[in-house]
Amino acid sequence: MDERHEHGACFCGAIVAQLTGEPFWVCYDHDEYCRRATGGALVVWVGYRPEQLQITSGKLKSFSKTRGVVRTFCSECGTSISYADEGIPNEVYATQCCCTASTPHENHVFFTIVKLL
Repeated sequence: MDERHEHGACFCGAIVAQLTGEPFWVCYDHDEYCRRATGGALVVWVGYRPEQLQITSGKLKSFSKTRGVVRTFCSECGTSISYADEGIPNEVYATQCCCTASTPHENHVFFTIVKLL
């Protein structure tokens, strides 16, 4: 079986990424920080190992609000590209919107945090 290759890009095309191999995790995330960081009701994160995600064109802008967490995006159009947490060093998450796959990947998780009164 051939190794999976996807190419992704931000909205304006300034950032181009290559994703190689199968992702290990897909998450439909709708926590407050992710909603605010991406401007959407939820974001779909696709988990890869750092060596599987290569930026082939453009330069990412990064932002960190939470210690140890870095979010990247296109400085031209603002498209959210990735999320990394130093607490999980062998993982990087790309947004589904910057992947070429037309449907979500096979392995996915949905979770929510509920506040108890």
